[in-house]
Amino acid sequence: ADHSGEQMPGDPPLGLPGSPCACQVVLLAAWEAVASWVSAQQAHGLVTAAGPEPVIVPPVGASPGITDPAREEIAAALHLSPASAANRIHAARELTSHPDLLGLVSRGQLPGLSARLLLADVANLDAEAALEVTAAVAGRVQKRWLTGSRVWTCAEVRRTAKGIKHNLAPPLLEEARLSAREDRRVELRDEQDGMCELLALLPQEDGGRIWRRLTAIAKGMSDDGTGRRIDQIRADTLTDLILNNPTGAAATGVEVNVVVGLDTLLGLAEDPGEVTGLGPVPAPVARELAADGTWRAWITDAASSTVISTGSTWGYLPLAGEYTPGAALARLVRAREPYCRHPGGTARREAVGEVSPPLPGLRS
Repeated sequence: ADHSGEQMPGDPPLGLPGSPCACQVVLLAAWEAVASWVSAQQAHGLVTAAGPEPVIVPPVGASPGITDPAREEIAAALHLSPASAANRIHAARELTSHPDLLGLVSRGQLPGLSARLLLADVANLDAEAALEVTAAVAGRVQKRWLTGSRVWTCAEVRRTAKGIKHNLAPPLLEEARLSAREDRRVELRDEQDGMCELLALLPQEDGGRIWRRLTAIAKGMSDDGTGRRIDQIRADTLTDLILNNPTGAAATGVEVNVVVGLDTLLGLAEDPGEVTGLGPVPAPVARELAADGTWRAWITDAASSTVISTGSTWGYLPLAGEYTPGAALARLVRAREPYCRHPGGTARREAVGEVSPPLPGLRS
């Protein structure tokens, strides 16, 4: 199309690499919707060929029993190993067994990858509870489409599902949480060029506190003149804390914000709490974290659960037509919007104490 007059003086010409025109961006979105529709059709095809449930052929004579005899033919047709074909068939069965989710994928309203990750997130629930969660998530996604709201990213869909899980099936989640804790471990994996990965599978609340402690220390040391990035300082700090245990570093404080209803805090309800930057946590975890810290009141609207005030007076610092939010306002913004508001943004707003960077100055 003719895009003359659409750009500002000095802007590069539209339609060139790095400066796409609106037509090119819309076309990409259209192809994404087509890819979503294709993934739904492929799931239908796989289930039609392999069956909605595993097909088990009993042993005959000396021949062993076979599970999903169509798997070998499907593997050959798709140029996959039998194991990969089995995984494809399982994923297709999962998707087609959740009709609300399948509808979103078929209509291009939810990418197939997002649907697969969502199904993995409800795998620890029984079939009825999993259907209830996916149907609730699908309803919210559909509502956003109908109202013209910004479409959720994959991470936002999964966070929504996490909150719904905690509300709909707290006993099941508590049982799964206790079972998952048994798998906590630390692993070492070799990497190239003399490096390795030290991986720790920990309870969410413990991992979050460790991350915030490392971040708090790293931010306090970011101007030490070494030129190290924050990630590098985190890695060096972890090494020092474990191997050298320097005095002073381990004592650096860190604030973890836990939002929990008073009735849940008092043990009168089992509604999930919310850890800023981590998302919903079960009521027992929220009470444990709240009991081990300093309290600050966060007042929420009863109807929408939106944070409308924190336990301090707001402050503004006028500065040449701009203002810098005070500490109380910064806490409020981070409480209401724990993630970046830019479409597709998943960066967490830091919830660390005094070493946190202030929010950028806002135009008054």
